[in-house]
Order: sequence, then structure tokens, then C-alpha cells
Amino acid sequence: MIPEDFETLYVKWTPFVRYILNDRGCTEAIDDLTQDVFSNVFRFGGSYNGLGFKAWLARITQNVAARHKKERRNEEVKLRRFRKQRMLEDIDGSGSPEYLYHVLRLTERAHALVDRNLSGRGKRVYEMLHFEGRSYKDVAEEFGDTIPTIKSLAYRAKRRLIHNYEALKFRRDCEGLEF
Repeated sequence: MIPEDFETLYVKWTPFVRYILNDRGCTEAIDDLTQDVFSNVFRFGGSYNGLGFKAWLARITQNVAARHKKERRNEEVKLRRFRKQRMLEDIDGSGSPEYLYHVLRLTERAHALVDRNLSGRGKRVYEMLHFEGRSYKDVAEEFGDTIPTIKSLAYRAKRRLIHNYEALKFRRDCEGLEF
């Protein structure tokens, strides 16, 4: 492929590529990902068999979008692990007093929210998983249940907390408003 042809190709097919990336939820990095797609088109142009260019380009675009989402998900997991480790270090006393105060206040609020909105096994399962940091396997062994049962209890408890938190937030936002 000669550079002039590639530039024409880029101008003609960029809207199509951007549409697919946008449809796949990659809006925040759409310019970089568009460049990645056309870089792959240039790199793998020799493997194109001359039939169905639009389908071939769509497959390359979908692969780039999937790789981006996977990398972003991995970064989020690493960030969560880092934050959890940082919180544990601060609780051990190796962090700043201000940050420790902040963490303890958030923890108190979380415990209060759980106490007000959950009861029974769901409450205990949620506390063991999220406050004590235990695994599903440990919790299942302690309760004498299967891991899927514990996951189901934890999911329902989390869903109930989210629902009640959003309702509380809505009531607080609507205070003083007349309907």
C-alpha cells in the first residue's frame, strides 16, 4: 500500500471506525484508538485478501476496542488493589493522620449504612466479605453453604445497599423543594 492510498483510505473510513469505537463504549480514547486501528490496517494490509474490506476493517476495529477495554479493566483492578493496600498501610499507622482520619470516617459511614439497611445472613456475609476482607470460600465454609449461595447473598445485600443509598440521597436532594 502506498502512502497516498493509505491517506485516502484513512479519510474515507475514519467515520466508520469512530462509529464502531463509539458503539463499543470507547469514547474517551477514540482518537488514539482510531490511530491504532489504522496502524493495524497498515501493518496487516498484506493479510487482506481483497474481499469484504468493510468487514475486515470492522473486525480490526472490534479487536482494538476489546483490547482497550481489557487494558482499562486491568488498570482499574490494579488501582483498586493499590487503594486497598494504601488503606491497609494507613490503618497500620504508616500513612498520614489526615488520610487515616478520612478512611476511618468513611468506614464508620459504611458500617452505619450496613447496620441500618441489612439484617440477618446477608448483613453478616457482606461484613465478612467487605469489612473483614475474607474470601467467598472462607465465608461459605463458615456458613456451611456453597460459594454460589454466598455470592448470591452478597449480591442481594449490595443491591439493597445501593437502592437504599440512592433513595436516601434522593430524599436529601429533594429536601425543601415543593412539588
